[in-house]
Amino acid sequence: MASRLLRTMRRAGLLAAALTVGCARSDTVVGHRLGWFRGFQLPEVTSGVSIGQRFVAPAGTIDDIALQTVQVGTPKGALHIELRSIVQGDRAPAFRIADVRASDVVRDRTYHVSFPPLEIRDHMCCDVEITSSPDDPASGVALWAVREPSDSDDTLTFDGKPRWGHLAFDAHLTTRPSPLRTAVWVSLALLFAGWGVLASIVRALGNTDAFDSEASGARSQ
Repeated sequence: MASRLLRTMRRAGLLAAALTVGCARSDTVVGHRLGWFRGFQLPEVTSGVSIGQRFVAPAGTIDDIALQTVQVGTPKGALHIELRSIVQGDRAPAFRIADVRASDVVRDRTYHVSFPPLEIRDHMCCDVEITSSPDDPASGVALWAVREPSDSDDTLTFDGKPRWGHLAFDAHLTTRPSPLRTAVWVSLALLFAGWGVLASIVRALGNTDAFDSEASGARSQ
């Protein structure tokens, strides 16, 4: 009895694990990372300078963008960072806006811009833009870029115009599982559960046959 209960509990645990894997969200990183001999430094972010990156993201929730920064003097003022969508080539109003101190941005080589989670549609074109704060002009901060081919939906921008290469950045998203992945794992879980039910029925029939045999033997005696 105890061994049967243990087997049932083990099957239930495996079934729950399969459903969790099939329906769980996962972390996805979209961006372009620095590599050996591929990075180059962009101009200092000062008044009148706009540096950005267009990128395409999968469906999910974005809540953090990491920028690769470098100090090019005494950091002063603040940077103005905006995240928006690109719809048919036109820039929509900003979804998220952040103003950060220049001294904080260059404290480490990587600066994380965190903001409230934002839902992104599948294959949505987004644009992150870094400028000097109009109220507190920035200086002493530059950004790294990556030497890689680009296209209209995935490219570095300078003063709002596409340029060759990419901003060195990572965008962190929490993505939903694809319908196919969910269907496969749910099907496997149902198959496993059905196999367990079938095995239980076979064992029950076997026990019934054994009981009938014993009963017939007792009556013949």
